[in-house]
Amino acid sequence: MKIKKKTPPISSVNIVLPKRWSELTDKQLLYYYFLKAERYTEVAIQGFCFFRWAGIEIIERFKEGVSVKMKIEGKKESFIMHYEDVQFGVNALSFLSEETPSEVIQVEQLGPYKAVNKYLQQVPFKDYLVCENNYQGYIHTKEEKYIENLARLLYRKKTSSGKSVQPTSMFLNEVELLAVMGWWFSFKLFISRKFSALFTKEEGGVVDVEAAMNGQIRALTGGDATKEKEVFELDTWRALTELNEKAREVSEIKQRYGK
Repeated sequence: MKIKKKTPPISSVNIVLPKRWSELTDKQLLYYYFLKAERYTEVAIQGFCFFRWAGIEIIERFKEGVSVKMKIEGKKESFIMHYEDVQFGVNALSFLSEETPSEVIQVEQLGPYKAVNKYLQQVPFKDYLVCENNYQGYIHTKEEKYIENLARLLYRKKTSSGKSVQPTSMFLNEVELLAVMGWWFSFKLFISRKFSALFTKEEGGVVDVEAAMNGQIRALTGGDATKEKEVFELDTWRALTELNEKAREVSEIKQRYGK
């Protein structure tokens, strides 16, 4: 983005901004969640993020714009930024206001804890089931303990021997809780599109989560309880792929035979 300035000898300023969620660093994501925790409006959040991520410091406000400082070629320079230019920059971060983000939004590192694969690849199917159960627990009770339980399944801590293990407990602040919820919410949206045959909306929008989970387990075991342990250890991505295929086959049979 080119922003004109009045003060010579610089005729324009190049500002590079992220264009999508996947381009944000952990630091940028946590700043975004900090603003969310402070209850700022979506437009205000985009504005704060624009100035911070562009490295622009506001000095003074005028009728036609703002006087700002920015490091250019290693040296801090001052110039006037017109409000239309500010609006252009703010609008460039409109993806931050998406109600249904198209990407999985993951903070890779929370303190000493390192996240598992953002798509839960190489994560046991049983962990996915417990994660969803805890997420639903939070949705219905608003008790933070459920999100902390969710975080313990999504993050790992290295032991003195270098092995990555699930932490026995995690105490998160509000910003970190929002980051964990944001990851799981965006992951659910992502897999609902990726596995569209499996994740279909129920009539009236009401879903019995426990019944749905039991149905998924039965579908993978073929009703054979002795296979449950094996199913629980399946890679989550592999399990969801198989379940989606089974759901697609059932849907095709219903459409063909009307049953």
